[in-house]
Amino acid sequence: MARKTHSVAKFQHRINRLLGLDFITQDQKKVLCITLETILHDTGNYDGFGYRSGKFDPETEYSRHYYVSTNLTAEYMKLDEGK
Repeated sequence: MARKTHSVAKFQHRINRLLGLDFITQDQKKVLCITLETILHDTGNYDGFGYRSGKFDPETEYSRHYYVSTNLTAEYMKLDEGK
């Protein structure tokens, strides 16, 4: 079977956008957060997160935005420009 690689910056960009959607449940967002955090940690690109509301709220705990590491910034910004 052929091996395919995927851009971590592209994956993070997609997940950050999904976490901002209101129609995705907190349980779904939790799964996205766990998956993204695992990939970011495994690739040495974890740089933390912030809450979209600016503060912790148990009802919207997984409405987050993950910070972009220095390694991924250039590629991530290009994805932002192509909205």
